[in-house]
Amino acid sequence: MNIATEGATEKKTCVVVNENDETLYVGNLAECHTQPMVLHRAFSLFVFDKEGRLLLQQRAKTKYTFPLSWTNTVCSHPRTEEKFMEEWIDIRMQDELGWAIKNIRSRLQAVGKLTYEAFSDFKYGEKEIDTLYVIEVSEDEKEGLHLNPEEVEAIDWVEPNRLTDMMNNDSVLLTPWFRAIASSFGSPFHQKIKGQHMKEGTGTSPQDDDFPWFRVGNVSMPKADPYYDFLLQGPYSYMCSNPGKQLRTALVKLYGEFDKDLSKEDARSVAAIVERVHAASLLHDDIEDRSSTRRGAVCAHLLWGTAQTINTGTFNFIKAIHEVDTLMKHHNVEKRYALSQCVSSMLLDLHRGQNADLYWGDHAMCPTAAEYIAMIDHKTGALFKACAQLGALCTGNTAVGQVVADLFVQLGRFFQIRDDLCNICDPHYWSAKGFYEDADEGKYSYPVLVMFGSGLMQQEEEQEWLRVKLADREAPMTIEDKLRAYTLLFVSGALKETRDYCLAKSKSLGPLLGKNSPIAQKILSTLSIPEIKTPEQVAIWISEN
Repeated sequence: MNIATEGATEKKTCVVVNENDETLYVGNLAECHTQPMVLHRAFSLFVFDKEGRLLLQQRAKTKYTFPLSWTNTVCSHPRTEEKFMEEWIDIRMQDELGWAIKNIRSRLQAVGKLTYEAFSDFKYGEKEIDTLYVIEVSEDEKEGLHLNPEEVEAIDWVEPNRLTDMMNNDSVLLTPWFRAIASSFGSPFHQKIKGQHMKEGTGTSPQDDDFPWFRVGNVSMPKADPYYDFLLQGPYSYMCSNPGKQLRTALVKLYGEFDKDLSKEDARSVAAIVERVHAASLLHDDIEDRSSTRRGAVCAHLLWGTAQTINTGTFNFIKAIHEVDTLMKHHNVEKRYALSQCVSSMLLDLHRGQNADLYWGDHAMCPTAAEYIAMIDHKTGALFKACAQLGALCTGNTAVGQVVADLFVQLGRFFQIRDDLCNICDPHYWSAKGFYEDADEGKYSYPVLVMFGSGLMQQEEEQEWLRVKLADREAPMTIEDKLRAYTLLFVSGALKETRDYCLAKSKSLGPLLGKNSPIAQKILSTLSIPEIKTPEQVAIWISEN
């Protein structure tokens, strides 16, 4: 994400202004957005439908400021003064959403201004005088949306109550200007912003006395106060805004098929707690593994910093325990204590498993298969089995819970070893994280320990070469090194043995999880097992990508 690559050259300008929104000069895009930033003119558009729903967009993961954040319909800048603001809004609507609304320029209504600044990371940010516009569209006009994936990740038409929920949900990442606008107008936001005295678009910029002008200053400055938790939670909200398979939520639902006494309310609470722990663990994992991307997006610690991201991850481990009381207050004290102890045990097991995994990599020690399985049971398995254990504590059906927890531990083994295989063999995985990313972490994944532990590779010098490469954190493997390692794993048969393990595990788990269960079948279908490519096929993929 680099501002230097943002759009064509002729688009790399902003209108620099003073505090009264009077033009000073036309500046460079990089100058305006590189800290400490320069005050410049901007606009924010809020599109409502006839039912009163507001169209939100999620910014693309490749945006250099506030990637993956949810925000109002369109937010951008006039590039020059040669066009009226309404014209620039029309242009950006078509650029971002592929949306040409008839007579948009005369239908736009200005409702306010916002002066603010906000830091996106340690390099970029926004410092704007943002003029706010509203427009209402018909159902027919809503059909014209065609998203530009370089600008927009997703869209959503949001009712007033849902917007309030989003504002209060720490798993939703919102842009600071959108949150500031909503807070400035107050609740209910939909009514307040639409009910504000509006001036019809006339081809001239609105005057200061036509509507409120909110001057909120730096909205990135946290304080040691619960009100500012949305700033503390930035890395966590960012992680949740780019979700994975939501497998743990699916496992809670699957447990409900085994234990019919599990209420929908308790199922939602258990899923929320386990997913929170999982997201927090990923924040720490990416730091500990020295990762740069996750799910195709830049890792949180590269945007918020390592220390801040560690703090946020730890905060959410603690909050998961706290949520037993806040989400399950309908249970008695004794049951909530048991639930809290279960969450605590999950966290302890998770860190024990992670410690083993980190130690092996840091000290170039190859575990045995049994040691590796035990690590999985404490790490991946801890979260998987907690989906059943917490559910069983809610219902009191502990016998059912134990059976299903053991089954979920087996699923955890399959999940992790399949993930090890995908890291090395799956082009879809490579596209998101890079080819054989585990090598960058010095990880002794399952195929590697199979090769070392089974005597499949006879050449001692090749074994020693791979050990040295995995241990060298100062000089990570080159693509050529990774291809050489892949060839060793392929020729030795370690990849085939790992794939055979996954196939057998998947086949045995199917009937146990529920042959006729749509949830079980969906879980297994998302965990497809990749084919093994020859080294020559991998080399071709690398050369083409």
